[in-house]
Amino acid sequence: MTSSRGLCTYSICLTLAISVIGCDRLLSDPAVRIAECVEAGATRLSSRASSEVVEQCDTRQDGEYVVVFYPRGTIEEEALVAGGVPRSLVGTLRRLRIADLDAIHVIPLRNDLPSSRTTYQGRFALTPQLRVVKKSNAVLFIRFRKGTTGIMIDQAW
Repeated sequence: MTSSRGLCTYSICLTLAISVIGCDRLLSDPAVRIAECVEAGATRLSSRASSEVVEQCDTRQDGEYVVVFYPRGTIEEEALVAGGVPRSLVGTLRRLRIADLDAIHVIPLRNDLPSSRTTYQGRFALTPQLRVVKKSNAVLFIRFRKGTTGIMIDQAW
């Protein structure tokens, strides 16, 4: 039988391991993993003379899902659908929105998997326009380019 003191010690050790070793990346959701990939790509591009760079991301997302790179502001439903968001997911996307900030949304097509979102990537790269990618595997590629106002998410596939 495990004592409460033993569980407490185990919890403290686990928390320290996550923060020191960086295991939190293993536990983070797909949107956060993509944002960390955006950070890596933007950092790589800013240290180079080239005008673009491609970053490969592992979302660790099971099944089919949609990644939405949502720019600052509001986009009407018809424009979302025309941009590639399945009409059946527009309501979910609206519920995930955080104010009018640039954001990454990952929405599984299976109802038993949670959706995720983040605005963290906005610190490193701008989303100049709506980008929607439907995926059936965990690998996502993002192309970044240098723009007049900073580093931009240019394309994703």
